[in-house]
Amino acid sequence: MLFPITKRKKIIEYERKILEFIKQNNNGVTITDIAVGTQFSRNTVSKYVSILGIKKKIFSREIGAYKLYFSAEEISFPKIFSLAYYKGILSGLKSNFPNSEEAFKDIGRNCYDYIDFSLGPMVSKELRGFKVSRLVKVYYTVFGQFYPSYDITQPTIEISIEKMENNKQKTILKFNNSEFIGPSGEFSYHAYIMAGLIETLWKKEVGKKIYCNVESIHPSDKREDSFYVLSIVMEKDLLVAQT
Repeated sequence: MLFPITKRKKIIEYERKILEFIKQNNNGVTITDIAVGTQFSRNTVSKYVSILGIKKKIFSREIGAYKLYFSAEEISFPKIFSLAYYKGILSGLKSNFPNSEEAFKDIGRNCYDYIDFSLGPMVSKELRGFKVSRLVKVYYTVFGQFYPSYDITQPTIEISIEKMENNKQKTILKFNNSEFIGPSGEFSYHAYIMAGLIETLWKKEVGKKIYCNVESIHPSDKREDSFYVLSIVMEKDLLVAQT
């Protein structure tokens, strides 16, 4: 079907702007996110998202009630090289800067500024309304599914709740089958980097200030037997427990 030149230009412009917005938000966006970001109607966005999908320029993932769209044109560094490079850095840092765990937690906090972890406005808004206990479970069981590169740092997580004083809660995250511990714990600074990153990510994305600490690290010759444990305490819970 042929369209007049002016209409063809408009169609191309719709596709270009929508695709550009999706590329700029490579952690996935909803139809509503795109409509707000481009100022197009939801009907227009839905139409051209379908067209872009047919053209294989974007793809989608359904996460619970959300359908998130991603650019299919992203070029990423092969995971095998990313892992080897990161492990080499972790091992070198452990050898050259022993007993510097807290410094690497600070590095993790700073990492947020250089890693695109945005959940998208609709998902972030939904998470902010959850109760703390449900929020933790949803966040860590769902987050890895719609962030395509998160599985690089994301082993299987067991989530449990530990009681503190005054009936306050501490959430325990046990990271099983971790890629980043090593037989002798040579990659263990990863746990501290992740703890610092999680603190900043929660503050920026979920709007809640937390304290994330490394409780323990358990290296093993077998990856499936290695794990590390982090704890999360909301600021208000920590303050009450200490009084």
